[in-house]
Amino acid sequence: MVVRPFWSHIYWTEGKRTAVILTYAVPFDPTWIPIVPGEEPFSCHACTPLLGVAVFLWSGSEWKAEASRLAVSRVGAWGRPPSPIQLMKIGRNRMAVRINDDYEGGGTTTRVIQIISLDGGISNALRITLGEDNSGGCERHQPSDEPVCYQYKKTLTLKAGSNADFYDIWTVLRGTDYNDDQSRGVHQVSGREVFRFTNGAYERILPLP
Repeated sequence: MVVRPFWSHIYWTEGKRTAVILTYAVPFDPTWIPIVPGEEPFSCHACTPLLGVAVFLWSGSEWKAEASRLAVSRVGAWGRPPSPIQLMKIGRNRMAVRINDDYEGGGTTTRVIQIISLDGGISNALRITLGEDNSGGCERHQPSDEPVCYQYKKTLTLKAGSNADFYDIWTVLRGTDYNDDQSRGVHQVSGREVFRFTNGAYERILPLP
């Protein structure tokens, strides 16, 4: 494997100067030879790098490693990491990295976010689909040989909950999705979900608070 850094950020938390670095790792074969000019190894739509995370604290006159994980999850495509990346606050004194990891294929775009918690140990706290549409391969005016168009989105909000250290994550779903039958139609979708941080990750809770 070859490991490369691709994103970093310096921030303050609880009076401490902190740095986070993200890396991506892909297979490496020193004997690999391109078949066509410009071809790169591990380059395909489903070629997903491994995401690594490291956290450092400024101590005296140097950075000291606080925590690290070489393989937190798999993100990206074509052997490259996703973007954009954002630092987000998931508690009064708790930070995380939000990764937007969209996927396109067959005219359909799926929008996914991944939240990596940086406090109390690096953890893959939540991965959730925030939306999807087939605008690249549908027909709005039926009848047609193309599938009918659909689109749904989830809005995400952080709110204080019963966990004093970490905010709850609320999502609200709106839009349309395919019918479960063979009618090739769509139907309205809606709903709410609440996720609470427990044992290093966000878990969906029921009933809704």
